[in-house]
Amino acid sequence: MQPNNNAGDVRSWLAENGWGIIDELLVRERGKFYPVIISEQSRGIFATDPLSLEVGPSLLQKGGPLVKEFLALKSEQYNKILEGLSKSMDPSLSKKKKKITEILQGIKGELKHGC
Repeated sequence: MQPNNNAGDVRSWLAENGWGIIDELLVRERGKFYPVIISEQSRGIFATDPLSLEVGPSLLQKGGPLVKEFLALKSEQYNKILEGLSKSMDPSLSKKKKKITEILQGIKGELKHGC
């Protein structure tokens, strides 16, 4: 399958419903990134942590220049989101801030040590 957006939601649904990720590919076309997810029921990797859900466990394992570019883009996007959320005083956003911070830390770690 090739989710055009919200690949994290697709990975989450797969894991919750017993579908593991067998492989993933990352395609860039006209400046946009598209993940391709290959899954099978009861086999493969079951993504559960925020970074694996967002980026893809197989992509994180494989790494490579395209994944590194994708991670850098995700880092920029999440930093902008976190900056906007930090300006808000709404206490209901603290869970979202925590999740984004966790994803950003994971991305930084991958860019520093992996890929």
